[in-house]
Amino acid sequence: MTRYLVYEPPEAMGPSDTAVFLRDRFSFLAFFFTFLWMFRYGLWVSGLVTVALLVAINALGTVEGFELSAVLISMLLGVLIGLEGPSLRAAKLRRKGWNDVAAFEAQSSDEAELIYYHAFPEEALMLRAPNPAEDRAPSNDASDTNLEGSARAQSAEEDDRRLLDKPQAGAMGGPAGADDAAAPSSEARGKGKGESELTAELERALKVEGRAERWDKPGVETAKLAGGRRVPVGRL
Repeated sequence: MTRYLVYEPPEAMGPSDTAVFLRDRFSFLAFFFTFLWMFRYGLWVSGLVTVALLVAINALGTVEGFELSAVLISMLLGVLIGLEGPSLRAAKLRRKGWNDVAAFEAQSSDEAELIYYHAFPEEALMLRAPNPAEDRAPSNDASDTNLEGSARAQSAEEDDRRLLDKPQAGAMGGPAGADDAAAPSSEARGKGKGESELTAELERALKVEGRAERWDKPGVETAKLAGGRRVPVGRL
C-alpha cells in the first residue's frame, strides 16, 4: 500500500480533473535520473543545483585516490533526491497556491483516483471559497468591542466625577453641610466656655491663697470658716 496526497488548484471548489496525485514514497526515477527528473516536473532551481553538484563530484573523481569517494557521494546524492523528490513537488504546488485536500492509502494510482472521486463524499472534499463579508466580520466585531469598552470607560469616569462632586457641594453650603458645620462650631464654643470657667476658678483660688498667705503672719488675727477658709479679722 502506498500513501497518496491529492492536491487541487486554487480555483477548484471540489474534486476536479486537474487534481494531482503524489505518491509519498521513494522515487526510483528520481534516484536514477536526478536532475532530468527534476526538470520533468519543473523543479528548475533544484535541477541546476544537482547538475552543479554532479560536475563537482565528477571533478573529484578525476583526482587520484578519490575515485571511490566520488562514486559514493554521487550515490548518496541520488538516494537523497529519491527520498525528497515527492516533498519537493509538494512544496512547489503549495507555493503556487494549490491545496492538499486528501491523503489516503491505495495500491495504485488508478485505485487512488477511484477512491478520491467515488469513495469520498463531496461535502468532505468541498473547498470553501473566501467570503469577503466573513473576512470583514472580525473587524466589525473588533470595532464594536472597542466602542463598548470606550463607553464603559466614559461611564466609569462620569461616576467618579459625581462621587468627587458630592463632598464639594456639601462643603459649599448645602443643608447637610451646614448642619455638619454648625455642630462642630457649637461644640467648640462649649469647650471654650468650659476652659474659660476653669481658668477663672484657678485665678480665684490663687487670689484667695495669696490673701491667706499675706494675712497669715504673726500679729494678724484670722477666723476660720467652714471649708478651711480663713478670713483676716484685724491685727493684734
